[in-house]
Amino acid sequence: MSRFRFVGVSEHYESDLDYFSKNVLGEKLQAMSVNTNPDKPAGQAYQIDSTLRRKIKRYHRKDMLLYGKAVELRNARLRYSGVS
Repeated sequence: MSRFRFVGVSEHYESDLDYFSKNVLGEKLQAMSVNTNPDKPAGQAYQIDSTLRRKIKRYHRKDMLLYGKAVELRNARLRYSGVS
């Protein structure tokens, strides 16, 4: 993953798209949302039972490691750019 010039995280879709479009593509793109849950408040995570969440994380361990790396890269980019 470290070979990529940019790695975005879906929870930060709009701000990551804004960074990507300006700094990688060189032009501003408009964020789009398609097929979203109209009943889920923006910015809030789905509530999942903690036992089920542990089972999901254990079953998808490799995916969780990849996600963790993506979050690390995003945080490093933000620190480097002076955004916290």
